Amino acid sequence: MFKNYKLLTDVVSLIVYCPPEKSFLVTREASGELWIPSSTCEKKCWKLAAHKINFDLFGVDAGPQCVPLRVYKVWLPNHPQSSIFHVIYKVSVKSDVKKRTKNKTNSRNRIQWLTMVELERQRAHAMLRSPEVVIFALMSIGEKANELDIMKTESGHLVEICEDNLIVGTDVAGGAVVLTSPNYQLLQAANYGHDADVTGRGGLSFQEFMLWSAALEPHTTHGGVPAEIRCRYIFRYFDSNRDGKLEYVEFKELVGATRAARQLPGDALSLARDADLCLRQLGMQPNSQLPLADFLRGVGDLLLRGTSSLLRSPRSIAGYIMDLHARENDINQSNTPSASKVPATPTEVAVTTGSTFIDMARHSAAIAHRARPNAADHCLASYTVVLRRNQPVEIQRLSGFDEDAASSSTTRLISGPSRSYEMLNSTSLPSEALAAVHYFASSIEKPVQKRNSVSGTIQKPAWSWVSPAEETSLGSMLLKLAVAVLPICASEPRLLRIQSPVYILGDLHGNLTALLELERVLWPSEAGLWPRVLILGDYVDRGQFGTELVAWLFASKLQRPDAILLLRGNHETRDIQKMFTFYNECVAKYGEVEGVRIWNAINNVFDVLPLAAVVDDKVFCCHGGIPPPWVCPLITAIEKIPTPLPKPAEQSSLAWELLWNDPVRQGKITASLALELSANEGFAANAKRGTGHVFDSAALDRFLAANLLSHVVRAHEMYNHGFMCQMHGRLISVFSSSHYCGGKNDAGAVLIDAGKLRMIKVSVD
Repeated sequence: MFKNYKLLTDVVSLIVYCPPEKSFLVTREASGELWIPSSTCEKKCWKLAAHKINFDLFGVDAGPQCVPLRVYKVWLPNHPQSSIFHVIYKVSVKSDVKKRTKNKTNSRNRIQWLTMVELERQRAHAMLRSPEVVIFALMSIGEKANELDIMKTESGHLVEICEDNLIVGTDVAGGAVVLTSPNYQLLQAANYGHDADVTGRGGLSFQEFMLWSAALEPHTTHGGVPAEIRCRYIFRYFDSNRDGKLEYVEFKELVGATRAARQLPGDALSLARDADLCLRQLGMQPNSQLPLADFLRGVGDLLLRGTSSLLRSPRSIAGYIMDLHARENDINQSNTPSASKVPATPTEVAVTTGSTFIDMARHSAAIAHRARPNAADHCLASYTVVLRRNQPVEIQRLSGFDEDAASSSTTRLISGPSRSYEMLNSTSLPSEALAAVHYFASSIEKPVQKRNSVSGTIQKPAWSWVSPAEETSLGSMLLKLAVAVLPICASEPRLLRIQSPVYILGDLHGNLTALLELERVLWPSEAGLWPRVLILGDYVDRGQFGTELVAWLFASKLQRPDAILLLRGNHETRDIQKMFTFYNECVAKYGEVEGVRIWNAINNVFDVLPLAAVVDDKVFCCHGGIPPPWVCPLITAIEKIPTPLPKPAEQSSLAWELLWNDPVRQGKITASLALELSANEGFAANAKRGTGHVFDSAALDRFLAANLLSHVVRAHEMYNHGFMCQMHGRLISVFSSSHYCGGKNDAGAVLIDAGKLRMIKVSVD
């Protein structure tokens, strides 16, 4: 109804009751939730809006007068209107009118008639937009709702939702009475008192959110009433069909989670044994369903251990909010000269209680953007790059200073050791490895001296070695490169933040031919003058030169750690490589023992590679696609992914989403897929890959808005032109392995420079 918070205005709703059949009219929203007919208020007249809804539903049959049932006055902070109203009217209709309404073709699929029992069932399954629907239904027939079972609300016809009602404090909803409620005991257990009152307003807003946050708090005690509420949350998470019972498979998943929390093995035999033992101790048969009451009894009797470690946030949300406000205050004081003289008002410091989650996300992202530290000062490189026509590039130590005017720092720069010079020198390990890779790729004539002193030549075709010893030598260098580059990659953040200009490459898949051609046309001057290059993963598998390509990547990374930036792809995992070709490639080239050793060393580096990058704080880059908001509300969550990550499928669902997700293909959206996308904020199961999700343009727009981004660049899919612009040009897919698997596709690249994303197509013939 409203696209953003600022558009909120008065709303009128109509509860329609059919007394003969004891049923109520509800509408099915686009999200699949059930609500009552509603409309914005026209001409500021509630009654006129109610009669219009009535006429739209029943036409000439709309005879009865609409009667006011309840009025909500809602306080709105930081809004053009200080408050708005939600007014509920009631109307009764006869059975014949109800039947004619059901037969209308334009509303047959949108409206439903439900009895009170059916409404309660829909509420229990969380299918109502709000539990208030049940309260309105009971009020319309003159019965009082058991509001403790439905929701906390005031009785009467006028309900005022103002600032005091939105804040959870010791004086809300009846003073001492609320202190005895289970919800308040949960807040007390989380120590949500004065220490969490970061805004100084005497309480905390978003009551339901805070209750959930209290359950997540790392220090909330797991005993008594708080433990029961936490266990209800845990039970609901594993009860996927919301029937109030855990199926045997669901219960085993819960047991597996408790074992993982206690760092116990999670093999199938152990899970089944623990699950069956717990069921027998509860007096139930193995493989039977577990009701909520029995689950709570099992936890209380210590028959099921480990639940205290579940549903725990790694960090207190109160501490996070305090850090946010401290950072914002520091920024405001530094940006405004007189800020320290003017005390901040509560609304300036407080998180806006009426904001939507997307507004909160934008607010947090803006703070993170403004709080970025200033760039470091520039410094002088310690080497000179010598360029000669038809000659290899030469790296020399820096010279050409006025010796009389040279400062002590300049003298140290000339005479002291330089890591850059050591790595770029022709005798260094990275330089030798790169020379070996280029030698392997070249077609040359190698002179040899025969025993009879007659000289000759050996023809070496491109993409081959003259002798097995040369290939073995590269394997030895590759092992050393992996050991040397590991600490460099491990020290990088999980979310890189880089500045343009930068080239972005997609999947390479062992295609050394394509990589060297990209090197030749995009940065021909070798390492000393390389631009910044960001590669989005999938370096191995399918192509036959995976080890040589990895040697090029690791050697280049050692020479220019800040210029060659490597992200992880879904093929940089051991299980995938064993399913495809890279594991067998290492064994075939270097032997059963040394090949496995080299393969493990390479994967140790893959385990610590960053998972995403942001260019100029505007362009998000990853291998697969954007993650769902319930996994990653803001991209700053990526920074918390653990390192190393040898098993991303088990260790981080966020990492797995970044590696595997795809944009949905517009021409392949079926009715069932469209429904799933609509019900899950633009995400649906990725049937093509069997894991991860697909996402639509609405999900992409929300992701970009929440993180203050303009575009997403990703890889993961092959396109004949090497790239594809999707979703109104805000999603770019790039693929850099030309002639992929024998095909005829070109290699693609993206150049981000001067605020532009430029598509590059490289034909390799």
